[in-house]
Amino acid sequence: MYTEKELNRADADMRKEFAKLMAEKLREKKMSRYQLAKEVSVSYYTIRNIEDCEDCHRSTMARIAKVLDMSIMIL
Repeated sequence: MYTEKELNRADADMRKEFAKLMAEKLREKKMSRYQLAKEVSVSYYTIRNIEDCEDCHRSTMARIAKVLDMSIMIL
């Protein structure tokens, strides 16, 4: 059984890794944050929050992963 603190740390680590991978894929595809936001149907600020490792719905992360052709096992 995991403690709440351990689960929160794991979630924070996952968000950090997702943000890093998302930034790499944006550079690879030469895509702007604004373009990604439009493709995923979220606000530009949502993309910025994800980059800053703020909390995000897993469904949003899944849509981003699909648009950026990211293979994500952590979702």
